[in-house]
Amino acid sequence: MHSFALLVLLISLLGSLLYNFKASKNNRIIFFSVFLFLSFIVEIIGVYLSTKVISTIPLYNFFTAFEFIFYVFIIHQFIHQPIAKKIFIGLMIAYFVAAMVNIFFVQGINAFHSVTYAAGCLLIVFCCAYYFIETLLKPTPVTLVRMPDFWICSGLLFYYAVSFPIYGFVNFVYSLPSAILRNFNLFIQILNIILYTMFSIAFLCRFKVTKSPLSLYLEPY
Repeated sequence: MHSFALLVLLISLLGSLLYNFKASKNNRIIFFSVFLFLSFIVEIIGVYLSTKVISTIPLYNFFTAFEFIFYVFIIHQFIHQPIAKKIFIGLMIAYFVAAMVNIFFVQGINAFHSVTYAAGCLLIVFCCAYYFIETLLKPTPVTLVRMPDFWICSGLLFYYAVSFPIYGFVNFVYSLPSAILRNFNLFIQILNIILYTMFSIAFLCRFKVTKSPLSLYLEPY
């Protein structure tokens, strides 16, 4: 299942590269390709460390903290209200400080930062909820299924709303029997597959295939 999740992540990365290649200069998700590439590298490193029976907790502590900040930054690109944008920037700074303090001085680098991870989940849910509220209140109608930001925020909202109670108690979960841990990991991989699938849809939802000659055309965004 982990290999399949990596494959879906790779497909999402390729989709983002295609989108960025075809997109205009006002591309709001141009950094997503770099982020997905980093995600892929981190997953590969995580697999390697696991085969060497080396703890992956420090690696994922720092990467997941970065991940939350990146996602808030991306949602920040999707919204338009100046005050909300400033609040999002403040939230990114506050979360970075809180995560680093927690990782280094509270829970420790060798324990999963469950407290700030749970806080990050709530942060993403809040930001996505604000995005949907702002989108629904637009004076002009929009076709949501043709909007990359809709699919990205939908994926993030689902993933972090569901994973919040799981990762909030992850340090307790690690003490459970191995059979339960396998089911836990399987569930997380399923969530990853859903998330990266929705990212892939986001990158491809505006493409159209012209009939003659056969080519990809990216609708204006």
